[in-house]
Amino acid sequence: MVFLAPVLVHPVDSVALRRLFLANTVSACKPEALEQLRYLLAIVVAPLTFVAMYHGSRRWLEGRYGVSGTARQLIVALGLGVQLHFVVQVVLLWYRQQATMTRYFDDRNMRSTSVVVLAASTVGVLLHSWLKHRPRRVHRLSFLFEELLPALLGCACLVSQLSSAVFTDGNLLAASKIVVYHLPFTHEEFAAVLNGRFPLVDFFPQYQNFLSLLMAPFFAHGAFTVTRFSVGMVVLSGLGFLAVFATLRIFIGNAWLALCGFLPFVAASLFAGASPGAQREHVYTYYAVGPLRYVGPWLLVAGTAAMLKRPSRSRQAAVALGAAFCLWNNLDFGLPACVASWAAVVMSNPAVDWRRPSWLFKHTARFAGAALLIAALYSIAAISVTGSWPQWSALTRYARIFALAGFMMMEMPPSGLHLVIYATFMAALFRGYTLRESASEPQDGQQRLRGALLVWSGVFGAGASMYYVGRSHPDVLSALFSAWTFSLSLLALDLVAVWRERVTTRASVEDAAQRSRVSASFLVAPTGVVLWLLLAIASSWADPLLPTNERKRFAIHDSRLQTLQADLSQYVRKHTTPGQAVFIIYPFGYTLARSAGVQNFYPYAHGESLVVQTQVDEVLDILDRHGVRQVFGSMQLELEWALYARGFRRSPELELPADLHNVMRRLLKLRDPYFHSWTKTAAATPLNRKAG
Repeated sequence: MVFLAPVLVHPVDSVALRRLFLANTVSACKPEALEQLRYLLAIVVAPLTFVAMYHGSRRWLEGRYGVSGTARQLIVALGLGVQLHFVVQVVLLWYRQQATMTRYFDDRNMRSTSVVVLAASTVGVLLHSWLKHRPRRVHRLSFLFEELLPALLGCACLVSQLSSAVFTDGNLLAASKIVVYHLPFTHEEFAAVLNGRFPLVDFFPQYQNFLSLLMAPFFAHGAFTVTRFSVGMVVLSGLGFLAVFATLRIFIGNAWLALCGFLPFVAASLFAGASPGAQREHVYTYYAVGPLRYVGPWLLVAGTAAMLKRPSRSRQAAVALGAAFCLWNNLDFGLPACVASWAAVVMSNPAVDWRRPSWLFKHTARFAGAALLIAALYSIAAISVTGSWPQWSALTRYARIFALAGFMMMEMPPSGLHLVIYATFMAALFRGYTLRESASEPQDGQQRLRGALLVWSGVFGAGASMYYVGRSHPDVLSALFSAWTFSLSLLALDLVAVWRERVTTRASVEDAAQRSRVSASFLVAPTGVVLWLLLAIASSWADPLLPTNERKRFAIHDSRLQTLQADLSQYVRKHTTPGQAVFIIYPFGYTLARSAGVQNFYPYAHGESLVVQTQVDEVLDILDRHGVRQVFGSMQLELEWALYARGFRRSPELELPADLHNVMRRLLKLRDPYFHSWTKTAAATPLNRKAG
């Protein structure tokens, strides 16, 4: 791929791209078209090569060309040697990641927590096997022990860890700078809907398009505070995690073994970059990734698993509609999830005939039709509410700004943990495909289900990894841990399932008592051997001081943020009339407009959402369309020039105490963090940028 990509991509005209950006964003223009093409080739060519080699070697080894027993043994030895070489490479990459790059893993708490988790899971599997062969009065408790107890343990673990993602108006300023700065971006995408805006019509969100409309009824009553929003995001995150547990339960058919895969998934997803004793900062405290990007795919994979368990046309249609919803809600993770569900449905088909691909066209048409139906329904809703069509081109605006124009891109390291993650997704794809191809009998439904879900995890993970390919920052790589550990858990549980099937076949002629003993031993063996390393690594991320730190954090009551919002609201209310059309270009601007009783028509969630000049032109077009004569906040230099040319004049900044100015500086990175007012008092004049 390294040598092939330069032949297929043209050199990037960096000078022309830089002209698109604004003055304070032009320095972040770092296009990486070559690196992205290499990755796309890697995730497309590698699976196609594997499929070709798999079918070619399978026909050869089946005796069509007379392969001798010695040759078969040599091939098996070669395969084992290749796998051993791969394991050595993974160990070396892991060591290099730890020694020369960001250190993700810490073994300070490995022994204590991993032993507890492993012991609990092992005891649960043993008791489950024992209860299956007890008298009926004991068997009546099987549902309580086999299903309810592991689910409750998983929920308890999840709730205790997700509490770190809850922020209040009183403790938000005590969080890290990353949390304080980024929270208004996601918060205001939901506040804009409460202020009367419609996504993709007169408001253009960056992280989601449909969730803000679905959750509007839950946020509409009362003040839309940081606390309410944070709790809503944590509830969405919890639903996504529970969907993953349900998927693992369907995959392996045992709640205790599903718990063995779920606990590492939770620990990896909530990997805390901060050291123990500090505020836990992980992907699900950065709501733009968790839950806004992840919740749709996790709910979709649970629905896909349920459909694969009991397939029907209506369930396939429901999965297609869910995939379409994920697609239009967020393209970054929604498109890979949509393609993954399509691939899982295709792989689960029991009668595959590649010579007559009419069944493939049928599934493809179902998903394409669902996508068109969701888009049509949304367009009808937009027309009925606003009288305007949605701007579907806005869906790819930020993708074009980041991926194509190279905004905030960062070069990928030559080696490291990201290659292990890529290999994991490819392994899930390869294993899922071979499971599907070897399930030739109608009774192999569970095997086809496992293969389809492994393919789902591989396709989704490989597609979502584009999030890291462009901006290869260590914190962005940790955002993939959730998708990565999902594939790891499925691969480990698939090995458990294979061993269970072999034991069941081997013990089919023995008596029930002997079968019970053998089954129990082979259930515990893979749990202890295969999942031990995964559990140990994942549990090492756990923070034993979390309960104490959380009590201290929730005891913080800093009123500066509420005081600042109250002062700004009073200032806006003083200079406007109720219901007036204004622009408020400031963190929590739509929340401020709602409390001040005005209509904010600024089409973005944050002042720093403006990156390129075309966005400024769009803002000015909306300003003219709605007759906005008053603008509040702090803005980019190009937008201020354009307002001046339209006759707007700026008043002195709002006088606030020094401690509130410090809050404003934490919320903004612009050159001018103060809160100004621009009023249209003069006639429009030609813009002289050089003089300005």
